[in-house]
Amino acid sequence: MSNYYLSDSHPAASLSVNPDRVQHFLYQSVTLSCSGNDTKWRVRRFTETASPSYIQCTNWGTMSGSSCTINQLWYHSGVYWCESGSGDFSNAVNITVQ
Repeated sequence: MSNYYLSDSHPAASLSVNPDRVQHFLYQSVTLSCSGNDTKWRVRRFTETASPSYIQCTNWGTMSGSSCTINQLWYHSGVYWCESGSGDFSNAVNITVQ
């Protein structure tokens, strides 16, 4: 999954997860927040079971400003990252729902 990372060691954007853990549980909520130099962000997800493979927050959560909230985790395991309107990418975060 290295293609989700910038080759630069200092990405232009970052993604944070609240609560900050890798393993999450069904019916709990999680907020994914983007930060960086841009003001317009999309939170995107890659999962092998979804079609199309790359989908964005508006398909499975609520985007408010630079944050995406998934109110009830269901089958949302996958790799998440932020994309800015100017084409910047954040670090990628793997979330597993149990």
